[in-house]
Amino acid sequence: MKKIIPSNGAGLEILIDDEDYPVLSRLSWQLDKDGFAYNQTLLPSPNKYHVHARVLITRFLIQQCGAMMVRHKDGNKLNNCKDNLILQHRSYFSQAKRKYSTHRGVPCTSKYKGVHKHRRKWVSVISRFKVVYQLGSFYDEVEAALAYDKKARELYGELAYQNFARRKNAKEI
Repeated sequence: MKKIIPSNGAGLEILIDDEDYPVLSRLSWQLDKDGFAYNQTLLPSPNKYHVHARVLITRFLIQQCGAMMVRHKDGNKLNNCKDNLILQHRSYFSQAKRKYSTHRGVPCTSKYKGVHKHRRKWVSVISRFKVVYQLGSFYDEVEAALAYDKKARELYGELAYQNFARRKNAKEI
């Protein structure tokens, strides 16, 4: 594993495989506002002007097409070793995001993803490919969050966003 230091990284390092180092080290890498490594490239154009394009380091490492996108297994955007990258459908990306604190400017009723308050109960909901799964209503907010976690693992696998760290027994909370 080799390291590349981005020009605007402020001490951060991009991790890559040894076999990719000779090619990637010759390019100038920067970090965008979201923490992804990219290279500013001039692309040829049929007219006299050249087009500036940002090319993510993951595009150099894994070929992407259509709705498929590259995701970091460990969540570290600077770890670009091939064994840490996985090609997934873009629908998985929205599921992998954390819970937002507001929805359309209004504070959320729950601190857990997939959980909201409806009258006196907590409702758990998840969706995949435009299919909405109503997981039930619960008197306890934590129970609703656990129901969300269980269904998220079922629908999205090991890389699903979890409200709670993985536990052998869900009753440990």
